[in-house]
Amino acid sequence: PQDAKSNSPYRRLSMELLTVSEVAEILKTSRQQVHKMIRVELLPALMVGREYRVPMKYLEGFIEAAMA
Repeated sequence: PQDAKSNSPYRRLSMELLTVSEVAEILKTSRQQVHKMIRVELLPALMVGREYRVPMKYLEGFIEAAMA
């Protein structure tokens, strides 16, 4: 039996949010470049406190669009 907490929608959501540093590492670029992409609305992001979080689904969509 699976733990009920592991199926929580909050747990799933937190696993899908990436930091700017994580996005930069995935894209093999700098944090500054990721901030610029967010600023010019090329990459959607959420502001959490004073930091951005990028939902994985948006990053995947960005990558797929770039490869099309």
